Amino acid sequence: MSRLSHWHPVCTPAQLRSGPHQVELCGETIAVFRTGSGRVAAVPDTCVHRRMSLSCGAVVGEQLVCPYHGWRYSADGQVTSPANPELHVKTGCYEAAVRYGVVFIRRAGGSSVFPKLDIDGLSPIAPSTRRVAAPMPLVLDNFVEV
Repeated sequence: MSRLSHWHPVCTPAQLRSGPHQVELCGETIAVFRTGSGRVAAVPDTCVHRRMSLSCGAVVGEQLVCPYHGWRYSADGQVTSPANPELHVKTGCYEAAVRYGVVFIRRAGGSSVFPKLDIDGLSPIAPSTRRVAAPMPLVLDNFVEV
């Protein structure tokens, strides 16, 4: 099973206020963004047209727009070209969710269960950032074996 089949915390919602945000996860560079309707989404951070970084682009409505030639990316990986509206391309995409004040992503179609962090008797204080080369369920499992 791919490490990206698990849910990973990648950024805070506040980091998406000014536009797309670039994250690196399991060797993949990913553009995380919030659509005009407020949905959090993530796609590979490379334009399929000329390889430009999509995290340098802007969100227009429900799509992330490449800053180079304006190709548009939807949350489900559908890509359209402004110069050729009949051309429809599909790229990868990730499932995204905001929980516990953090944005989590996993590869679309992953089967892992979202980790339960709201446990009776424990109170979250604040999210913190640490880069760990392991799936979050395994990291959490190691921390609870005190």
